[in-house]
Amino acid sequence: MQFIKIRDLKYASKNKTLIDLFAINEELGEIPMTLNLEDTENIHTFFDVKKNKEYPLEIYCKSQIIADYVEPEIEQEIVYVPSSITQRQCRLMLHKMGKYKQAATLIEDSVDDEIKIEWEYATTIERTNPLVSYLEDKLELTKEQLDNLFIEASKL
Repeated sequence: MQFIKIRDLKYASKNKTLIDLFAINEELGEIPMTLNLEDTENIHTFFDVKKNKEYPLEIYCKSQIIADYVEPEIEQEIVYVPSSITQRQCRLMLHKMGKYKQAATLIEDSVDDEIKIEWEYATTIERTNPLVSYLEDKLELTKEQLDNLFIEASKL
């Protein structure tokens, strides 16, 4: 296929073997394409009207200004931190973290009856529950560790 105009050349690979560009063909109009510079088939050509000369497209493109390759942005996965987990999920996750026995002992030794009642009878553990703050403090959990506890526990 013969092209008469090209624009917006930019490398599409780190090793500079691929170029993204727009090429204009007289019959088909503008075509977005990715050109492999290592391609030796020469199926595409560029006709330089000023010089009245035809070139393999790959060779002609190499003689033009080509924008540098830009690493694509990696989208950050948005992680949802649940506002609550079940008592079962909480205890299993504490066990997986190796902190279940320590947590159970801390609660048993606590003078706060509300903490003991929450641990024993609550079916759902809300993130805002005083029990969570108590365990966070006594088990010396960071906010990130607590977030991970809720995230991972919700998968159980």
